[in-house]
Amino acid sequence: MELLQYKPEIIEEIRRGEERKRIMRQEIRQKMGSFLSYFVEGRQFLLVEVYHITREICNHIEYNG
Repeated sequence: MELLQYKPEIIEEIRRGEERKRIMRQEIRQKMGSFLSYFVEGRQFLLVEVYHITREICNHIEYNG
């Protein structure tokens, strides 16, 4: 009998818990998206730098022997 008395409160607590989990998952997805885009930008920058350095070395060897 007492359990039925608390049933609406339990249901409300479960609903709030589910809402908190949903918000946390959303925040994690946003943070991971930001991290991944930052990582991709950094990787792209490094690839371009390696390309330029390699090209300079090849040009130096080609012209200077």
